[in-house]
Amino acid sequence: MAHVIVADGNEGRRSLLANTLEREGFQVMRASTLRQAVGTTVATVPEVLLLEEAWPDGDPHDAAQSISSNPAVGTRTRIVLLSRDTSQEAMVSAARAGVAEVLGKPIDMARLLAQVHIELSRRSVDVVDRCEHRELVAARSQRDGGDGLLVKGGHRAAVQALHPRQHTRTLDVA
Repeated sequence: MAHVIVADGNEGRRSLLANTLEREGFQVMRASTLRQAVGTTVATVPEVLLLEEAWPDGDPHDAAQSISSNPAVGTRTRIVLLSRDTSQEAMVSAARAGVAEVLGKPIDMARLLAQVHIELSRRSVDVVDRCEHRELVAARSQRDGGDGLLVKGGHRAAVQALHPRQHTRTLDVA
């Protein structure tokens, strides 16, 4: 299952989030400091990083920028910021730092789980879109008259989640 890091300085909230994700089958690591969150993310390259907004030891936007600008991690890890501030200005600032999504507090666990699944789907398509041309996901299907998508094996669900009305066929690539 997918690897998620829960980074929150509050032990109770960190445990609640992590335990909820673990019950859903995710492999979860916990980070209690911002520095630990960045180091663990760079070392393990999770699919999703849930990052708390309020830290006494630093700025989560700087941490997100550091992670997203790292060539080995940036395109492979989706960052979700958990924040009380969901104003347009805060969202723009987060996006500029490399945050994929901002979830407002208090956190609705059903919304959190749904967002993690969405980020996993988006990540799968982002990663596959960067593959060599032999493994291209979004190639138009000649056989289907150009109205379908050829999809590399395990990425069909991710593409269908993003393009629910689009006909897809699985493309087996050696």
